[in-house]
Amino acid sequence: MDTYNDLNPIVSISGRYKIEIRGISLLIEEIKHLTGYKIEEADHGFQFGLFQLAGGKIVVFKQNDSEYSFHELKKIKGVSKKEEVIMIDNEKYFKISDNPDKYKIK
Repeated sequence: MDTYNDLNPIVSISGRYKIEIRGISLLIEEIKHLTGYKIEEADHGFQFGLFQLAGGKIVVFKQNDSEYSFHELKKIKGVSKKEEVIMIDNEKYFKISDNPDKYKIK
């Protein structure tokens, strides 16, 4: 767990997806959640809030959803021509790597 997560104890959400004509449907299967952490003053060189989570242990919770949730999916233009941006519902996501394992928390 890094200190850049401020006060969000959810480390990651994973599951399955289906690409559809106007969007993507998601099925959550697993949540990695930080437990046993301590709240301490934030390092103001890196965090914007007053506090951050420190320490703790990552625990995996299985979520047994049976229904997919639909989300609108669009490709939009980025600031530069090389920038790849997609919108899921109203949130922008930027491609940062061809290798997602490079950014995986261990």
